[in-house]
Amino acid sequence: MAIASLILSISSFFFFYLVGAILGLIFGYISLSNIRESEGRLKGEQLARAGIILGWVNIGLFFAIFLTSFILIISMF
Repeated sequence: MAIASLILSISSFFFFYLVGAILGLIFGYISLSNIRESEGRLKGEQLARAGIILGWVNIGLFFAIFLTSFILIISMF
């Protein structure tokens, strides 16, 4: 699941945008929880964290671009 989080978060920059970022966050947090509960049997904590970080970065960029576009459109009138 950590790999799915990372793949979705990376692909959200190119294909799925907000949906991919949100799914990457969900899979990342679920996989981190599973890894912690496994007490060392499962690996991939760094992949899950990278997926979470990229997901939040993509959401932040999405809203920054959205707000900038909104402000530019409003200033034209």
